Amino acid sequence: MGKGFQNFMSKKDFHPSAIWNLKRKYEALEKQKMEEKRQAEMDELYKKEQEILEHKALLGDEKAKLGLSFMYDAPAGINKREEENKPEPKFEWQRKYNAPREAYARNNDQIVDQPFGIEVRHVRCVKCKKWGHLNTDSECPMFSKDDELISTNPSEIFKAGRSNTAVSSKQEPSVSKRQLVFEMKEEHGLQLKQKILSNIRTDECLNALGKSEAEKAKEEAFQKFYASFSDADKYKILQKILKKEAKKEKKKRRKEEKRKHKKEKRV
Repeated sequence: MGKGFQNFMSKKDFHPSAIWNLKRKYEALEKQKMEEKRQAEMDELYKKEQEILEHKALLGDEKAKLGLSFMYDAPAGINKREEENKPEPKFEWQRKYNAPREAYARNNDQIVDQPFGIEVRHVRCVKCKKWGHLNTDSECPMFSKDDELISTNPSEIFKAGRSNTAVSSKQEPSVSKRQLVFEMKEEHGLQLKQKILSNIRTDECLNALGKSEAEKAKEEAFQKFYASFSDADKYKILQKILKKEAKKEKKKRRKEEKRKHKKEKRV
């Protein structure tokens, strides 16, 4: 007959019935008992010392009061240092109306007032440029108003920038190219190359000349030819032009849809 299951499991490292596990448990229990016994003895000694010191102090022995008390005091380095009082921000309007004060608060610049229990904050708003609140607080007069340049949508930012540039361009007077070249040379000492200068001069000459006589004659002939048509013919011509434009737009939309479809397939 073979040995039982208990005998088999007692030879495993993880089983509590193993000899070495029982030994470890016994040692740990004995160690705990010794520690508890040592702590109890130390408590008894401390109580006896305190009783002796109390009896001597009652009899009037001042030296006994300071006898062994130093052994139970914490070292000087462990004591917490007193935190320095940080200077808080003060506002001029806090003492403007000379409200009644307590005796300890009179003529004391270190005291920060809280009128009506409202906390005075040393912050400045970005929108209205006032002190005491932030742009996210409901106290701000511009809280519900949206700024043009403060937006999360990039398209709105670009639109606002373009509108500002358009307004500024209307207000500012236009300057010719020759005047700009002259100012660059006099103020900053910069001079453009001869090729660029020649191109600027040719552009100015062409603008001064305007359209040629042949182009003007062509435009006049086209206007006379268009005026010879009746209203029904003009309407038909406009319909044909609009149809061509609509076809072009449809082609563009189809191309865009095909591109999007291809991108979705790749993803």
